[in-house]
Amino acid sequence: MTRLNVLVVDDDDADRAMIRRLIAASKLDVTVHEASCRAEMLDQAAPVVDAIFMDYRLPDADGLDLVVPALQQWPRSAVILVTGQGDEDLAKSAILQGATDYIPKRSLNANAVTRILENSVQAARLRWQLEEQRAELELFSDTLVHDLKAPIRAVAFFGDQAEEDLRNGDIDAAREAVDFVQRANRQMRTLIDCLADHIRNDRANTTEEVSVSTLVTEATIALTGEIAESGAEVRVDGGDVTLCCIRAQIVQLLQNLIGNAIKYAGGAPPRITVSATAENGATHLVVADNGPGIEEGYRKRIFEPFRRIDGTNRPAGTGLGLATCRKIAQRHDGHIWCAPEPDGGSQFHVLLGQVQV
Repeated sequence: MTRLNVLVVDDDDADRAMIRRLIAASKLDVTVHEASCRAEMLDQAAPVVDAIFMDYRLPDADGLDLVVPALQQWPRSAVILVTGQGDEDLAKSAILQGATDYIPKRSLNANAVTRILENSVQAARLRWQLEEQRAELELFSDTLVHDLKAPIRAVAFFGDQAEEDLRNGDIDAAREAVDFVQRANRQMRTLIDCLADHIRNDRANTTEEVSVSTLVTEATIALTGEIAESGAEVRVDGGDVTLCCIRAQIVQLLQNLIGNAIKYAGGAPPRITVSATAENGATHLVVADNGPGIEEGYRKRIFEPFRRIDGTNRPAGTGLGLATCRKIAQRHDGHIWCAPEPDGGSQFHVLLGQVQV
């Protein structure tokens, strides 16, 4: 187990010292922080706390009152109630509030502290992972609906085009439109399979080496209708750069970024450039547009789920697209951020293979 940050909350100096000695006697690598009351606990500067040994009876609160605020401040933490004589039944109630375990003071010894600390931290981490998976399942079920709209529109667009070409007797053009329908259909099927793999722990997504030009081509197929209607131009710079990725997810990311550049272009025909460079083992993608740009105060918030830029003239949307892009970048050990385009518009940077803090 890696180094742990443990917070001991007890108003009795002797009891805190005892727990500190028992933790030191364990073979675990632990940094101990201390607090004597609720106010001191919540005023702790430690950004990460792996476990909290919390005395059930404090001068300004009891365990039942402290479990929820403790987990709100450190949601990945294991809360371990340290109880006195006759407090065990109440401590069990605290577990229903989210505490991980409890131990009577009479049972405190080095072996017991080591065992309960290891087990509680492991249980808390598992709880957090399950909560993250639940949140991802909810987000990506909404995303599935959101991101399938573009290829569905592409199928409708090319279906209408094929019908018109057949009426005009242009068989070759109709065949080409049908080919695009089939490609969009394959993309939808791949996206569904990819999202299903994303939310299942028992399957590993397959990565492959793909050129950026190929990824952009596949992303723009689903946006053919929007590109035609808006008169958009999509240019690729550095298309021969290759990256090892989950192909359908990076196509999905580019589809969202290019689609947003078209949707929020304003009055001018969209001019979009996708550039790629290889940087120290990472791949840096930039999607730049000539739209109205994004105010500085919104550039970080737009990646939050269901977050949209305020404004009565903004196109309708769910606010899921950029949240999905951030999730995909994170799954590729990467990071996404927004910056202003020097000549107007926006730049969306995606660094894959290297996390930026």
